[in-house]
Amino acid sequence: MISNLAVQNFSSRIVAEASYISVLGASLNTITGIVLNTVSNSTFTGVSYIPVEVGYHAAVGPVLSVSGGGHNRFVFADSQSEVEETSAIMIMNSSYNIIEGANVSCFSEGEAARGILLTQDSSHNSVGSSDIFVLDDTRNFRY
Repeated sequence: MISNLAVQNFSSRIVAEASYISVLGASLNTITGIVLNTVSNSTFTGVSYIPVEVGYHAAVGPVLSVSGGGHNRFVFADSQSEVEETSAIMIMNSSYNIIEGANVSCFSEGEAARGILLTQDSSHNSVGSSDIFVLDDTRNFRY
């Protein structure tokens, strides 16, 4: 179990390739948020993500990227983030994940970004109590 984790002003973030991970209270001030590969049966609760300022035209995000695995639960707290030129939440080949409290604005140029991107064999994922906005390069609401 990891509790009360704080990462500030780094490109590093929570990166994992294991199962049965428990994170309680994480404050991330990084370029990307949580990046998981083949992680299953894990819980991330009270995660706060604020992207670090990396300069003009530098991409930040995603807030959450899950590839493989499944049956994970993510509960965000105070994650009112702005993500540029990438999808805010990316779920690839992963099923039965629960995401709550993700409040993100996603800005893109053209068609590059999506609020939530589900690809490959992703199914039975649930997003609740979240506000996800996607704006195009003219700052017009897309969906």
